[in-house]
This record gives sequence, C-alpha cells and structure tokens, in this order.
Amino acid sequence: MCGFAGIANFHPEMEGRRALCAMTAALTHRGPDGEGMQWHGDVGLGHRRLAIVGLAEGKQPVQHEASGVVLVFNGEIYNYIELAKELGVDQPGMSDTDVLLHAYCKWGMGMLPRLFGMFSFAIHDPRENCIYIARDRLGIKPLYYYANGKRLIFSSELGALMCSGLVPGTPAVEAMAAYLNLGYVPTPGSIYRDVVKLPPATTLKFELSSGKLSQERYWHLRPQTRCIGESEATEELRSLLGTVVSQHLRSDVAYGAFLSGGIDSTLIVDQMTSVLGRSVQTFTMGFLGDDYSDLPYAAQAAATLGTRHEAEVMSAQISPELLGSLASAFGEPFADSSFIPTYLVSKVAASRVKMVLSGDGGDELFGGYHSYKGVVDRMHDRWRLPALRLAGRLIGGERGRAYMRMGARWNEWHHLERALMSKDLAAELISNAQFEGFAEDALDQPLEMDPLLRCQQHDLDHYLLDDILTKVDRMSMAHGLEVRVPLLDHRLVEFAFNLPLPLRVKKTPSGLVTKVLLKNLLRPKFSHDFIHRRKMGFGIPLAESFNGSLKKLVGDLLLGDHGEMTHYVNGDAVRRLVVEYYAGNNAVWTSLWTVLCLRLWFESKPVGCQSHSHEIGNCFD
Repeated sequence: MCGFAGIANFHPEMEGRRALCAMTAALTHRGPDGEGMQWHGDVGLGHRRLAIVGLAEGKQPVQHEASGVVLVFNGEIYNYIELAKELGVDQPGMSDTDVLLHAYCKWGMGMLPRLFGMFSFAIHDPRENCIYIARDRLGIKPLYYYANGKRLIFSSELGALMCSGLVPGTPAVEAMAAYLNLGYVPTPGSIYRDVVKLPPATTLKFELSSGKLSQERYWHLRPQTRCIGESEATEELRSLLGTVVSQHLRSDVAYGAFLSGGIDSTLIVDQMTSVLGRSVQTFTMGFLGDDYSDLPYAAQAAATLGTRHEAEVMSAQISPELLGSLASAFGEPFADSSFIPTYLVSKVAASRVKMVLSGDGGDELFGGYHSYKGVVDRMHDRWRLPALRLAGRLIGGERGRAYMRMGARWNEWHHLERALMSKDLAAELISNAQFEGFAEDALDQPLEMDPLLRCQQHDLDHYLLDDILTKVDRMSMAHGLEVRVPLLDHRLVEFAFNLPLPLRVKKTPSGLVTKVLLKNLLRPKFSHDFIHRRKMGFGIPLAESFNGSLKKLVGDLLLGDHGEMTHYVNGDAVRRLVVEYYAGNNAVWTSLWTVLCLRLWFESKPVGCQSHSHEIGNCFD
C-alpha cells in the first residue's frame, strides 16, 4: 500500500516540480517507508511507499530499462507470483510492482483482466507519448485527477491533489447536495467542481501532445443467475474463499485481522487460521455501554478461533479535537460517523502489525443488510403498502410521514434506508438542490436482475465504494496500515452476484435469513444465537456526544457565523436544525451530524501545502 502523485504538461517546470514535491509530501502518512520522485520530459511522478511485499525491492517510481516506461503503483497484486512465472521473470525478492511493470511492457493495458488485486497506478509510456491511470475493479484503492485540456494532475488522495496549488478549489453545489442526502460525495464527482474520482474498473489515457482524454472500462459485472443448490453453493464458496484468502496472505511483514464479531470478519479470521494452521492477531474496538458494542461477540469469536485478541474500549463522548483533526483526512465532507472507531482500531493495529484483513463487502455481496429484508418483504406486497401510503396522505404531519415510510415501495425503501438526510431538508439547506442519479427509478433496470440484486448492485457502486471503502482506506492509511478485503476479490463478487435470491436472503418459518451461505460456513463452529443475532454495525452514540462533549462545538460552528459555508448553505435553516434538535427532536441527529461534518470540512479546506523540509532539487532522483 502506498500513495502517488503525478503532473504532466506543466510549465514552467520548476513550478511543476514544486507542486509535485508538495503533493508527494502530503502523502507521507500513506508511505512512511520510502519516497521517490522522477521527472521525465513533461511528466513528473512522485511516490510514497509502505513496504509489504518485496521489502528490498519495490522502490518507486520504477522504470523499464529497454522501453523507458515509468510506473507508480498503490495497492497489491495478489497473483503476482503466478504472473511472474507466466512472464518468465520469476526472481527471488521480486515485488508485485516489478511484475506489474513487466506485465505492461508485454501486454499493454490488456494486462488488466489478468490482475487479481486492489490497485491504482499511473504509467508514463514515452513510446506512445501518453500517460495511463487506472483503478481496480471495485475501486478499493482511490485515485483523483484534474485535467484542463492541456495538463493532467492526479493523486491517491484529494487533499494531496489540492496541495499542488494548481487545481481550482471551487466547491460543486450539486456535490454538496448529494453529500447532505447521502453522507458522502458519489463517484465520479468530488466536492470540487473540476476534480474527478476515476471510477472503478476504468482506465484513463492522456495524450501528452494534444491533451486529449479517453476513458474505458475493462470489467463489467453482468450477473447471470445460476441454477444451483444450497449445499453445492456452500461448498463452492468454501473452496473459492480458501483460495482467495490464501493469496491475500502473501506478505513479507507481520499481519493480523479486524475482528468485530460479525459474520464477515469472523469468517475471514476462520479462513485465515485454517490456511495458516496457527493463531492470528486480531483487533476490535467498542464503546462503553452494551447498546453500542459488539465486544462480547468479538471476544467469543476470538476464543472459539483461538486468536491473540486485542480489544480497545472508547468513551461514548467524542473528542472535539479528534473530530476536528480527522475532518481533513477525506479531502471532502464525509459523514459516516464510524470513521472515528475505524481510525482508533487502525491505530491500535498499526502499533502491532503493518497489514490486516477485514470482512468488508460481505453485506453487499451476500445480502446482509437489515434493510434488504425490507426490500424482500416489499417486492410482492400489492395491498398493505398502498393502504399505508393512503393512510399517510390522509393523516399528514409526522405521524403521516411515518405511515408513508412504512408503506414505501421496495426501491423507495432502499433509498430511505441509505439517506442520512431527507431530500426535502437538503433542498431547504441548499436552494435548488439537484439529486440526479439518486432517484428511485435508478433501480428500475436491468429487468433481468431481481429487485434485491439491483439494490445490492447500487450499494456496490455507491455506498460500498464511496462510504465504506473510502472510510477504511483513509483511516487505516492515516497510520500506515494496509487493509486487505478478501470478500471483494472479483472472483467472489462474480460468484455472489450469480446466486439465486433464496441463497442470499431466504424465507424460513421463523422469518427472513440473510447471508445464507456465509452463515452455513460458520455453523460447524458457532451457535445459532451467535450466527443469527441482529447485525450491530459500527456506529457510535452521537446523541450522547451532542449533549456532552460536542455541544460547545455545535454551538460555536453552527449557531454563529458560518464562514465560507454561508455562500452555499442557508444559515437560517442550519440554525433552525440546531434549535430543533436541542428542543428535543432526536430524530434529526443524523442531519445535524451531517451539517456539522460539512462545516468542519470548510474549516479544514487546504489553502496550499508546504513540501515540509524538502528542497526542490533534493526531491528528485
């Protein structure tokens, strides 16, 4: 895991070099083990390294001697050993970076379907006089870019990109509206009008002579429902998961796993112990108070699997100082409150190991979210739901809205469950707010997919990508910790999305059962109560902090002058929201948190970054 930045076609060159130094220095936390920068013609590439594989090798940027091709790379190629043998370059100590460079020089960008891994990279090919940038199939590793028709600037993090001082910093109102509704800015947009997130499974080609951009997807998820029984599917998954986890354990450094006690992380740790034949180090984080803690279940899983377990307990009172310091980590507003415990558990893990495996992706792939039960319940309900909606319209007010929510169609229900703030309130905060791409009809296609699978696909493309994966990447890399996500190996994704509905969410006499196959794999070792308990999630008790440690911060930032945010958000509507919450309407706490995170982002916006102690002349090899 690493971080990189690049700049092309910028003149004068000295200013471009200074910008590249600043961007690369801003990525130091992603790669504490080494730094490299090179300038070739009109192209500069910078890299910060977190050494995981091939510790003696892997220094970047790396150049292919015969062709002059230069590569910077972030992530891991899990099948690099097999690729090295196929390429005939298998040598002791070779890193996946070296293999990736050889693969490009032999196959060009046609190498991408051969890669199993999480990655983003940039390649300067002087033979074609172009730059390629690319991102892995699921978007596990981030990549941002700015292009103005003449130059291209890119980086692993948005904050580092803005540190170049060369990118316009005008916020995008549409992105801000989407953030208020969802709690994140959806791909391909960013909070800045002119900055783009490269979508997953996508390559971008930049022609240095003309500045022309061309974009292409190299992988598509096209589900085709299989006719397969539960027992056969369970055994097929067991075999595939064992192969995937084995490859994800290729590392030259100490590693462990996040273990929340949920189905997904427990299964990953179970597979790790099976593959390794020994105990593994596991980490978890919880809160004081049973209502917000899965700690007992994590301890139970650790005891059953024989792990060396480390659990940290944090106060339910969020530190304003910690919240303020993390506001800039995402480069744009971000409101999933679980980034705080993710940051803290990553800190604990990073003090012991350099890499961990996690269970992220299991809910989207195998139908695990509690909201998916609501989708299945509503798929064929033709009488109860219309009656509830009619009652809601007749009753009106808060009670009527509650009836309308209970009577929501499956597609409306999915969006309601994902929203942190209603579109009506977001529109009140930002006049003429637009929510294109997030209407309920976004789930109307494709017809060959059942409604639940469409919701899973939507979550894979949006919630997982821009919330879960973004949160895990930034909070872990803040401590130089690599997090690998075996369940998002594309082979498992394709397997899961071809499963029939009853093997994702199954109707039983006692109710709907989610994650059917994952629970089957755990059944030999864990009790029925452990496997079928209600999913807890990784949320935090915000209401307690709003009435305690964060109360002064809320007052200072949201009741007084709003600074730059005044130009985009209705200040009176913000103040009404604060007053409404503290008058006793606890239902608006998620909206209040979302606005607070937006205000904190405005406070932390970069206005230019220093290149630390670097002299420009010493930045480059």
